[in-house]
Amino acid sequence: MTIKSLHGLITFGHQQFVDKVTNQYQGYFDFTHQFQSSKSRNDYTSERLKEYVTWLSCSVSYERVVEIVHRNTAVNLLSDQKIQQLVVEKALEISQFEEHQNKSFEDIAIKVSSEVDLYDKEVKEIALFEDGILVRGQKEKRAKRHEKTENQADKKTWQETDACILECKNGLYRYLIGGIESEINSHQSLASTVKRAINEEYGENVEKLNIVAITDGAKKIRKDFLHIFGISIVIILDWYHLRKKMKELMSMIAQSKEEKQLHLNYIRKHCWEGEVYKAIIYLQTQVKPKNALKHKELIGYLEKHKEEIINYKKRKSIGKTIGSGRMESGVNQVVGKRQKSKGMSWSKKGNKALAILQVQKLNNNWNKLWNFYKNAA
Repeated sequence: MTIKSLHGLITFGHQQFVDKVTNQYQGYFDFTHQFQSSKSRNDYTSERLKEYVTWLSCSVSYERVVEIVHRNTAVNLLSDQKIQQLVVEKALEISQFEEHQNKSFEDIAIKVSSEVDLYDKEVKEIALFEDGILVRGQKEKRAKRHEKTENQADKKTWQETDACILECKNGLYRYLIGGIESEINSHQSLASTVKRAINEEYGENVEKLNIVAITDGAKKIRKDFLHIFGISIVIILDWYHLRKKMKELMSMIAQSKEEKQLHLNYIRKHCWEGEVYKAIIYLQTQVKPKNALKHKELIGYLEKHKEEIINYKKRKSIGKTIGSGRMESGVNQVVGKRQKSKGMSWSKKGNKALAILQVQKLNNNWNKLWNFYKNAA
């Protein structure tokens, strides 16, 4: 029998036992209930090796993990496919545990304020961020090169991962993500995880929580929050996304670069000061669009989010956040840094599995996932 460990391959004789009840032969590891997670009787991989390659996989490619392990042990202990399998198995284990934990909070309502004074420095707020990130997806069926049509060759698929960041009582932040899809869909899973996290952090508080969500304004995010809280909460449209949207659309609306800058200066100024209605009136009366559809889209965008466009200037002056820069950095740490390298593509399960493990690292929960750390403590 051969055991794969961090120190290489350890080979020894396989001791057999006879079960007097069933009269069947059992191996030593069957008898002692070790390596129970292994799907194959021949897959004797140590927990420490599994933890090591899984930890490495959050930072570097599976092929690179194989090289690092070979460099440390001088033998090929695991293939990149096997390492990926270990990552998915661990993420699925975490998902199932999280889903079970979430169920105990399903019927607990969160008391939350529907109105918060965003410009009072003394008002204690709880920041909640949510955003998604896209990575290149793998095609479900890989057609042979000579069978590909022109449309198939150009068609791109994407995998999206949504994540949240919750401000904790101690001033630190907790990263949250939904599980690998099982009985429930990923959005519902994320909402349930956020609900549990808020209850764990603030559940004993009898007062209504002043939760302020700072987002890019996506419709699905508002649905998530409605599912969590049961009412509409205070949402701020992130200034960075608002500014970026206005610039992108105005580039297609204005007749010239000079007009573009003139129009942008006006609508930015008034949106920055929370006077979105002035920006809308200006667009309707003072702008002669080169592209009427994009002109209509910008007006519609501002009207749709007028309740979420605040006085950013005033709020910033009291030192309170107006943007989701923390969330942008967060989703990059959870997904982008590892999964957006050139040439990479991901299955839905593979994409989510790495993100789940990375969230555990960011929340400093990694050691709790492995039995040998618990035993050492």
